[in-house]
Amino acid sequence: MISGSNLNISTANFKSNLTPADKTAKTNLANEQTQAPKSKEEIQKELQEYRSKTIIEIVKDAIDIDESDENWITKTIDKIDGILSKKYTAEELRYIGQKDPESKEDIIDANLQTYMWMLMSNSRDGKPTIWGKILGFGTKQEQEELNAFRDSLPEGAAMSDFGDSLMHRADISIEDFKKLYAEDVEKTMKARKEMNEQMRKELEEYNANLSKQRAEAKFKPIQATSKSQTYVYKDIKREFFENFLKAEQEKGTDITEILNQLVKIGKFDVKA
Repeated sequence: MISGSNLNISTANFKSNLTPADKTAKTNLANEQTQAPKSKEEIQKELQEYRSKTIIEIVKDAIDIDESDENWITKTIDKIDGILSKKYTAEELRYIGQKDPESKEDIIDANLQTYMWMLMSNSRDGKPTIWGKILGFGTKQEQEELNAFRDSLPEGAAMSDFGDSLMHRADISIEDFKKLYAEDVEKTMKARKEMNEQMRKELEEYNANLSKQRAEAKFKPIQATSKSQTYVYKDIKREFFENFLKAEQEKGTDITEILNQLVKIGKFDVKA
């Protein structure tokens, strides 16, 4: 945008060389300079109107872009860079989109920078990448074809690093891209399915082993420790029986009679 401070040439120097477009621009500039300062309400209304516009609308209102030109991306980047570099330092440009706009020009400049960054990120040597074409930096037909292809992919389709790299190439035809990308998605989805199945099997195996360990622990024979010696339940029972017989013998009881009675009721095995 041309400001009054940049016009240091006298009116006389323009008279013989002004084109109709130059005369119109000069008239508009003169009108802006003679207008009274805008009120806060007018400024806020103007800002609100610009905030409701898309980046593309704001940019195309601010500068001329000839997309029919083969090198339009490079030329547009250079044009925007030329405008902003005259108004801001490199440090200021880093934060231009983070501050609250105080004028229409602030909104325009922030959107110009965003658009320039989008062009730079989605082009290679002045040519739009696949992503760039999806964003509309190619032809309308290319954008529609790529969007239709994306819609045809299975739900939850995933790509590998190779698939991602295809999106950032500008040296590949749309047909080749669709073929390679579809193959990558199929391969990636298959690998993911196999990985999920392997994880499921490992989890099932882990749970089965855990259940088995718990079952074994539940039915493990009762153990007791006495004087650093471990006895299983049958040993404890035998020790109790032997102590019982010894006590009865000390009382003068006929041990043979007790054993015979136990044999009769099946509580004692002579061979044991």
